[in-house]
Amino acid sequence: MKGKILDDFRIQASLPVIRFLKMNGAIIVVAAHRGRPHGKIIPGLSMRKVALKLAEKSRMKLHFVDIPPSPTLTGLVKTYYKPSTLLFLENIRFWKGEERNSRVFVKNLASLGEVYVNDAFGDCHREHASIVGIPRFLPSFAGLELRQEVKMLGRLHRNVSRPFIFIMGGGKVASKISLLAYALTMADHVLVGGALANSLLHAKGLAIGKSYVEEEALTLVQKIELTSSKLHLPLDVIVAKSPQGRMKVRPVGKIFSKERIYDVGPDTIKLFSRVIREAKTIVWNGPLGLIEIPSFCKATDEIARAVAAQRCLGIIGGGETVARVRKLGLERKVTFLSAGGGAMVEFLVKRTLPGLEALSRANAKFKVQNSK
Repeated sequence: MKGKILDDFRIQASLPVIRFLKMNGAIIVVAAHRGRPHGKIIPGLSMRKVALKLAEKSRMKLHFVDIPPSPTLTGLVKTYYKPSTLLFLENIRFWKGEERNSRVFVKNLASLGEVYVNDAFGDCHREHASIVGIPRFLPSFAGLELRQEVKMLGRLHRNVSRPFIFIMGGGKVASKISLLAYALTMADHVLVGGALANSLLHAKGLAIGKSYVEEEALTLVQKIELTSSKLHLPLDVIVAKSPQGRMKVRPVGKIFSKERIYDVGPDTIKLFSRVIREAKTIVWNGPLGLIEIPSFCKATDEIARAVAAQRCLGIIGGGETVARVRKLGLERKVTFLSAGGGAMVEFLVKRTLPGLEALSRANAKFKVQNSK
């Protein structure tokens, strides 16, 4: 159903800091987003249902605000609302100033509060107003979930228990090439599926039919050591002429010109599972098939069960992958589920994020001011 909340993982993750602020009598102003409306009001991307769910979970009275931040709104907040109330702003990306990090928009946002708390690790790689702008004007802090994300992912930058297994899949291939290079440097084995595998197979000169590849990624893939003994690509795949077409298992390289790859095959699942059974540390980002369609969930589900069965440090990130793990009821059998997809990728590669740097600068700035 359009607008239906299919997985409330990120809402659940925000509850500890919301409850802490409520307990301490704060007026809580929540800024969040859905999708990419690019500064336009799109009713199907409204945050209203998310706001209602958060109010229900936190047991707070909701005030949903569907106008942009402005001096008028600031005046209402400061004179009308009482402590321990929840104000939820409409999709912050409905206003062009958010993605442009407009100074006027930032000042209007910042004027709604006295303290800023960033608990959105999944957006910390964005240089947007609500992430890097507000800390220029307010005392700023990392939320409880954000701290946990940095703590858990930071463990991977130190000595990890080996064998260290990295599993990669999903789309947005171009943005994941740097993570793949990192994984091949840091991990003992890298297991690849999804659209990322399509691009790598294509780069090796293997037939992939009409399978999805990102043209931008093809040039970047040339930088990857495709012959590395650490890199494990699919041995076989599930193909069809369309998502609704008849499915067949094909050995890699034997795919017909009109067929498309939609999942990895049974021999690949066995190979990946065998490697996973030796793991002491596992990091997974991105599904192995087109899991939006139930017929192509098998590999992702089987690998999720294999990861959950392994008693080791297991970190899974990316919205689709996390949602699937939760749907299978395996979340308690994995060490940590990260709310970040792109942010997880960038943090692992660069060891920092624009949102984290903004908090650090703000912390230093207001410490100096308070010491005068």
